[in-house]
Amino acid sequence: MTDLRLEGRKLSLSHLGVCCFDLPRMVAFYTGVLGMTQSDRGELPAPFDAELVFLTTDPGEHHHLIPINHGNAWSLYTRDPEGNALEFVVDTPWFVHQPCGEGLDLTLDDAEILRQTEKLCETRGGEPYADWRTRIARQIVSDQAALR
Repeated sequence: MTDLRLEGRKLSLSHLGVCCFDLPRMVAFYTGVLGMTQSDRGELPAPFDAELVFLTTDPGEHHHLIPINHGNAWSLYTRDPEGNALEFVVDTPWFVHQPCGEGLDLTLDDAEILRQTEKLCETRGGEPYADWRTRIARQIVSDQAALR
């Protein structure tokens, strides 16, 4: 018997963040041992002053409650009852190098949010997500072939 509260619900894990002390060593492990591909890299400005590396094995995945427009995704961030950080993501049709984040005004209609996101991606040198997926798929195949 299907629980009607769960019918039609789809929940998946897209990505997770790992904090580390030795970033080059961690990247070497995840790429060299687990076969992941670096899909993006960038710096977070103050007050965070952190370097981010995005890793993937799936060309369909690029890798707070504060709404953020990342260009390639719209995110809502919050915490669970024990304080664990959660991010809920909706992908956009564009790719833009990360980190990227601007405020997301959820009072706007969908068409205006799409228009603003496309403009954000264009001004930051973004591209259609389909083009990025093709490019990163080739890189994943190449990286994993090098491990054999």
